Amino acid sequence: MSKLKHNIPLLVGILVPLLMIVFVAASVYLPALFVKPTYDFIYTSQNDYRYAPYAYGTSYDVENGKIVKHTTPPPSDVRDLEYYKNPPEPKLYYYDTVANTTKEISFEEAQKYMVDTSVISPDGFELAPASSGGGFPFSFDNNEYGKVYIKSKSVSKKLNIQQRFYNDFSFLGWVKK
Repeated sequence: MSKLKHNIPLLVGILVPLLMIVFVAASVYLPALFVKPTYDFIYTSQNDYRYAPYAYGTSYDVENGKIVKHTTPPPSDVRDLEYYKNPPEPKLYYYDTVANTTKEISFEEAQKYMVDTSVISPDGFELAPASSGGGFPFSFDNNEYGKVYIKSKSVSKKLNIQQRFYNDFSFLGWVKK
């Protein structure tokens, strides 16, 4: 018993920092378990860096709540170059926020949905790019470039977004229920 009395300052000195680490980690990671968005969204992966200076090919946009396709021919000075003849078709994706999954959809499937292009979903969530930096010591994923998070006022959650290239995410709209 007397040994324990003599070691109380040592135990407190070890336990207090450990408890602080556990408390901070819990306050950072536990709220993410309660992120429950209910509105799905549609996005596209369309920015191929080779074609960007010429801004031609197919792109998707939203007009009157419907996804529309726009096709722009290449300028005449590059029209005959093999490299620029067939720009890749952008891909459309449907993101299920409850299951945290993405599935590729066709343009015809995308046209079946009415979408809301508001930045904030009807249930109060918004999409945001990852911030730079790793968040050491609690985050060991320093490769956050191009990642997308869904967030509310106090919590956020990393999404499983499919992209062809880094930073290739283009939000089209929240799927109306």
